[in-house]
Amino acid sequence: RGWAKDEFTVEDNIELSKDKTARILRKLTLCASEHIYTYSSLFDGNGNENFGGIEEYIKINESQNLIQDSTKEFNITPRDDQKPVLEYKGGKMAISAVPGAGKTTILLALIIKLLERGINPENIFVMTYMESAARNFRDKIKTIRSNSAQLPNISTIHGLALRIIKENGNYERLGLVSDFEICDDTQRTRIIRDISEKLKLKKTETEEFDKCVSVFKMGGCYQKDKSFDKSIITNKKLLKFFEFFELYQNTLENENIIDYDDILISSVKLLEDNPDILKYYQDICHYIIEDEAQDSSSIQQRLINLLSAKHKNLIRCGDINQAITTTFSNADVEGFRKFIIENNNVSMNCSQRCTKDVYELANKLLVWAKNEPNYKSAFFEIYMNPVEGKNPVCPNAIQANILPSVQDEKMFVLKEIKKILKNEPKCTIGILLRNNFQVANWINYVNNSGLKTITRSESLEQKSIYKVIFAVMNMIIKPFDNNVIADNYELLAETGLFKQR
Repeated sequence: RGWAKDEFTVEDNIELSKDKTARILRKLTLCASEHIYTYSSLFDGNGNENFGGIEEYIKINESQNLIQDSTKEFNITPRDDQKPVLEYKGGKMAISAVPGAGKTTILLALIIKLLERGINPENIFVMTYMESAARNFRDKIKTIRSNSAQLPNISTIHGLALRIIKENGNYERLGLVSDFEICDDTQRTRIIRDISEKLKLKKTETEEFDKCVSVFKMGGCYQKDKSFDKSIITNKKLLKFFEFFELYQNTLENENIIDYDDILISSVKLLEDNPDILKYYQDICHYIIEDEAQDSSSIQQRLINLLSAKHKNLIRCGDINQAITTTFSNADVEGFRKFIIENNNVSMNCSQRCTKDVYELANKLLVWAKNEPNYKSAFFEIYMNPVEGKNPVCPNAIQANILPSVQDEKMFVLKEIKKILKNEPKCTIGILLRNNFQVANWINYVNNSGLKTITRSESLEQKSIYKVIFAVMNMIIKPFDNNVIADNYELLAETGLFKQR
């Protein structure tokens, strides 16, 4: 009523939302007889991440404030290799850190320092790779600044991308409806299984195609509004994959769900295609801090580059030599390497976690790779140094042996096992292998030597029937614990006992 504008903008949506929030709070104020207590939660009633928004409407009456000033002192004595991080004033900064260098502690100290400088918490964005890491940051900052009404924005990169999609009704510009859901692992497993049965795929084909979906999307090959020309494709397997992919994507759209790749792709599309949305987020993203940057994909890096383009205060922290997720994710290690080379780099090269044997072997590996033509770019040149008086001491912490053949390796390992069992007959010994296909060969070899073996898949806790019984018993014991119900429902759905429709 009374609307006279030609279009509805992001700013209009924000103002109307604030107006609605203000009216709700006003009603609460009128209804309250003495006090109003406000609480924050990680998720809202629908299970979506809670991004706040009412703090600016709340004024605390100091005379009635029951919360004492409980900000705790957070003082650390930085090592020489850590000092440049705490001296940060602005701009782009890379932090390349060895294992055990204290990345989390120094990033926490930097966030606290920014807050102490008067930077508004809502203008600080901390990106983590795992939700557990985000929760860890939140809990520690809450402990240190327990009287603060607002925390910095701390979430996974997917969490921030989802916020961009959901906030201010932005999802409508993507053609999504308000109640869209995120495709979890259980739903994805069901969808992939149904498509596989429909196309009569072999198990190996299903596994390959499942992995290729993410690569295909993240590689920029897929565009929602454009279909690919199949007539120019002669490879039968590739044609079959395209059929698989179309069915997968159509299922997502029909069920009003998006997967984790779509979250990132859609958020970047929103920012790149809508200057008003881009401006809104650039205005509030004064400082962006990214943890575990070596695990960031190219699309994630595009996202943080877009958001930091205005204020240009971007801190990326990680260890290229710990980039182990590339085997099952789309991590763009070279993107982080380029960021380190092109910007101010703080090299945190001291570790108090490792024994002398461990860090010396790690350093020798870097030297060896550097002198090998095929591996000279495999590692980032940062050598581990000990912290005086802090590193654990353990003689013979590791033993490295390079043997001429697989058979020699098996003979050596078997000899070591028998030596250990002679001294400790009741002990158990584990053999870790790089690939699953090696397991059968090793089982036969060890069994033929007269020893007994068991593989992980043969252990009781890996058996489906045991998992089902255990899940049902857990739900009987704790019928009102939503976390228990949710976790075990997922397990029962995976085994096919529960059907999702």
